[in-house]
Amino acid sequence: MKRLVALTLVLSALLLLFVVFGGLFIKPSNAQYTSTAATRYLTVAFASLGTPANGSVRYCSNCQATSPCTSGGSGAVASRVNGAWNCATGGTPTSTTINSTDGRAPYRSSSSAFADSPIAASVPGSMVNYLTVTGGATGNGVSLAASGSDSNINFTLSGKGTGRVLVNGVKVYRALLSQTGTDDPVATVLENSLGGTVVWTRDMAGVYFGTLSNAFTADKTFAFVGSVKPDSTTALIFTSISRADASGVVVDVRRANIDTPTLAGSDDWLAGTPVEILVYP
Repeated sequence: MKRLVALTLVLSALLLLFVVFGGLFIKPSNAQYTSTAATRYLTVAFASLGTPANGSVRYCSNCQATSPCTSGGSGAVASRVNGAWNCATGGTPTSTTINSTDGRAPYRSSSSAFADSPIAASVPGSMVNYLTVTGGATGNGVSLAASGSDSNINFTLSGKGTGRVLVNGVKVYRALLSQTGTDDPVATVLENSLGGTVVWTRDMAGVYFGTLSNAFTADKTFAFVGSVKPDSTTALIFTSISRADASGVVVDVRRANIDTPTLAGSDDWLAGTPVEILVYP
C-alpha cells in the first residue's frame, strides 16, 4: 500500500510539472516559426509556401523581395495577406495593394499558382518599369500610368488573338476600301472589334453595302468615309456613308460634272479610301 501511495505521489508531481512547464518544450503542430535568441521563421522554398491562413509568416529561402512573392531570389520574409504571399519589405507593401472581395488572391504572377485570380502579372528578373495606379479623392478620377527608371516608357494595351481593346465599350471598325469596275469592294481591315467580319458587296454603280448581322445599333452608330480626288477640274466626286439597318451600312459614291451638276452613281473611285464605324454601347 505504501508503495502504491508513493507511486501515486510521483505521478502527480510529474503531471504537475508537465502542466506548468510542458508548453516550453512542446511545439504545437500548427506553429509557423520557432523562437531562440531572436525570432526565426519557419524556412521553406517558394514551391513549399503553401496556402495557409492570412497572417501566416515564413522565410522563403529562394524568393525575391516582391509582391507577390516570386522565386529566383536570395531569400525574403513572406507574409500571407489577402490570400497571397507578399515578400516586399518583409511582407509590408510600400504602395497600395489590390484587395479581393471574395477571398481569392487578387492577382497572380507567372510563377505562382493562383489560377482563379482575375489578373496575371509577369515579373522579369531585371524589371525596372511598372504600372502605377493612383486613386482620387471626391470629385477626382483615378489614373493608370507607366512608371520606372527609364526616361521614356511605352504603355501597350492589346487583346488576345482577334480580340481588341474596347474603350468604354465602344466597338470600332476601320478599313481601307478599294473598288474597280463592277467588282465588290475589297477591304483592308486595320481594326475590327464589331465581333464579326463586315462583308462588302456592290449593289449598283456607286452603291456598296457593308453587312454584319445585328452589328449596327440604331442611334448608337457613327460612320465616316474619306473623300475621293476627282479625275479632272470639271468633275466633282461626293462620298457618303450611313447606317442602312441593324445589319448594314451603305457607302454612296456619286460623280457630277461642273457644267451639268447632276449626281450619278459611279464606280472605280474607291482606292484605299478610309472607312470608320463606331458603335456605342
